[in-house]
Amino acid sequence: MTSLSYRTPSLDDLASVEEIKQLKARYCYYVDHQDWPRWASLFAPDAQVDLSAFSIARDPVTNERIPVPGFTFEFLEGLSAYEWPLIGRAAVQGFGESRGSLNRRSVHHVFTPEIELSSQSTARAVWPMEDYGWWPEGSKVVYMHGMGYYRETYERLDDQRWYIKTSVVSRSWIEWRR
Repeated sequence: MTSLSYRTPSLDDLASVEEIKQLKARYCYYVDHQDWPRWASLFAPDAQVDLSAFSIARDPVTNERIPVPGFTFEFLEGLSAYEWPLIGRAAVQGFGESRGSLNRRSVHHVFTPEIELSSQSTARAVWPMEDYGWWPEGSKVVYMHGMGYYRETYERLDDQRWYIKTSVVSRSWIEWRR
């Protein structure tokens, strides 16, 4: 997301960027604490979320699937089998609650984003990320460690708060264990 022209950001621009950073921090906190109603409240009412690439890493240059020793692509694709994209807050919350029932624990880290304000009420960002997941003994898998990117758009609504409008995850590396 490079811009051909550069201008000095205004204080309002900097405040918007900081608000979006805080929004993403709450996203990670609510997911890791399985607070699905609050997680869903971070999304625009008509948000679209696509986590279909959750389970398989792809080479960021060639887009080829990266194998994980001991796992077939079909098995890994089955881990994220869901109707994508999720549309709307209710679908986002329902997805979280269905995943939360698996007694999975997670830790999500996001790193320095590239955020571009496209207007006073719209923005987009790329967030480098790393996450860990642990499932109870007897689950299909018991551990996951992945790295990749969130690609998101944001919208400032009438209440003057920023919300996630679209969110897509892509992985460039992932480790699974049974």
